[in-house]
Amino acid sequence: MEEVGVVVAEKGKFIVVKMERKEACSTCGACSLGREDKEMVLEAENRCYAKVGDLVSVQLTQEKFLSAVLIMYTIPLISLLAGLGVGYLIGFVFDIGMVEFISVILGFIFLVISYIVIRKNEEKFQQKKFRPQVTNVIKQD
Repeated sequence: MEEVGVVVAEKGKFIVVKMERKEACSTCGACSLGREDKEMVLEAENRCYAKVGDLVSVQLTQEKFLSAVLIMYTIPLISLLAGLGVGYLIGFVFDIGMVEFISVILGFIFLVISYIVIRKNEEKFQQKKFRPQVTNVIKQD
């Protein structure tokens, strides 16, 4: 995936790029946390020595994108299903009458725990592997 954006700030070897959110991004919300505005801001690795005001090409490979999607959506889904399964198992083993209620509660608890674990490890995920890269300067300001 390659997009075009404008450099708005420099942070050491990284830059902050403002770009227009595409239609495909509107349902995801990973970069802009579901906001309704048409612009999103992200931090990218500066591989072409771009400066503030430059129009740049931002790239994230398909493999890295799919890995990020796997982390943000598949792991919580598996955790939710595991919580539901554990809840049903506990309910049947201890012969509790509210099996569905217990399984739903445990499913949501497992879901929340998975998001907390992902959030705690966010710094590890934001390392070079999952960070977008500015590959070239299209137009200098």
